[in-house]
Amino acid sequence: MNRTDAIVRSKLRKKNYFECPRAIVTYDKGFEAFYFIYTGWLNNAAAFIQMSSTIVIIITLLVAAKIRTSSYTVFFSTINQTGFSFSYVCLIGILPIVFSFSGFDAAGQLSEETRHASRKAPLAIIGTCASAAIIGFIYLLALMYAAGNPLDLVKKPSNPSATVQIFQISTPSSAALSFTILLIICLYFAGMSATTVSSRICYAMARDNLFPYSKYLFIVYQRTHTPLPCVLLVCVINILLLLLQLVSTTAFAAIISISNIGFQFSYMLPILFRITSSRKTFVKGHFNLGRFSFIIGLLSAMWLFITCIILVFPYNYPITAENFNWTIVVCSVVGLFAGLYWIFSAGKQFRGPHRMSFVEAPPLPTISVTVF
Repeated sequence: MNRTDAIVRSKLRKKNYFECPRAIVTYDKGFEAFYFIYTGWLNNAAAFIQMSSTIVIIITLLVAAKIRTSSYTVFFSTINQTGFSFSYVCLIGILPIVFSFSGFDAAGQLSEETRHASRKAPLAIIGTCASAAIIGFIYLLALMYAAGNPLDLVKKPSNPSATVQIFQISTPSSAALSFTILLIICLYFAGMSATTVSSRICYAMARDNLFPYSKYLFIVYQRTHTPLPCVLLVCVINILLLLLQLVSTTAFAAIISISNIGFQFSYMLPILFRITSSRKTFVKGHFNLGRFSFIIGLLSAMWLFITCIILVFPYNYPITAENFNWTIVVCSVVGLFAGLYWIFSAGKQFRGPHRMSFVEAPPLPTISVTVF
């Protein structure tokens, strides 16, 4: 194979690498836009498939692994090939944990479409966190026990994904391929849920006149009762972010970190206000933590604030301009533009959400309906 053929094949591989997530994103948004009447059933099916596929993968890895890692290696040994100190690695190791727990507030974002939301939304959030923590811990244990020699994953990587490489090491090729396809299917379902939540947040903000030209976003497609302009807007933004990897992976990583920081702050601020300025005026709902609410809220706010700081730390060594974590710079620019927009425009026109008591029935929103 000559050099020209190698370049062509490399470009094709790179193109296919980005076509897959773009196809997933496009199909997610298409389904969300035109088949919303089936979203509830599909979400139930997605939950079943994700839980059952994870259990199948765990059992298969533990049974079929040719070489199992010792329990001492799994629980007590460490492999640090990063160039950073062990304590620093422990800090930046929080990043994937923070990312895996992001989005559990989806039940709260969909509370306007949920019956008895004051009871069911908090229970759904707690159930999501608990199930993700338990099943995720068992899944990670299965991967570590099936990894064989962990040094091979670090020094002799045969696949960009360590998870897929463990599948290839511990199971037959057909099983490894099936597990990889299952991961992609679960990724699709996660994208569909994220689309549902993002489009609803966009619709709520447009309803309260936060965005420029909100009247064009505040439209519901009559046939499927979906906020179609918001769904399409989320679709376009996601595809543009995926295309950004072709220009700069560093910028893409910074934006991903910003999304995590945004999640953390969105969780922290309501908790912080609840235990400080609104401690005596906040009306308790059907679900509350009672006398433990203050200490749990304080610990939660502290944890979220600390993780926000950790998210701006560099995570590549040696640190260069190419691999530096530019999150703090991008956050500052976004915060500056958002602050100026709020001062000169949004703050004057934003109406805020309608507050309801627990006894009054939720009013039907006044919406503009268009038929396509």
